[in-house]
Amino acid sequence: MRGKWELEAYKINLALKYDLYGDVSDGDIEFVVSQFTSMMYVWMYPFPDKIRKNLNDFRQELRDGKIDYRKLLRME
Repeated sequence: MRGKWELEAYKINLALKYDLYGDVSDGDIEFVVSQFTSMMYVWMYPFPDKIRKNLNDFRQELRDGKIDYRKLLRME
């Protein structure tokens, strides 16, 4: 359960980067993957490919306008 909420928090960070810089880089995603699947979180979710896919899908939804990141960030 904690992993789900941690991942949602990282998505908020990525949405903010999208708002500020107009996109989310591969490096941003890889940073989250490395943090989430490492000792930093006691290997809370040791499946980097699943986290990477989830975050890449989220980035694509941001790019396609399927996610209203301004509401997500409570800027509206």
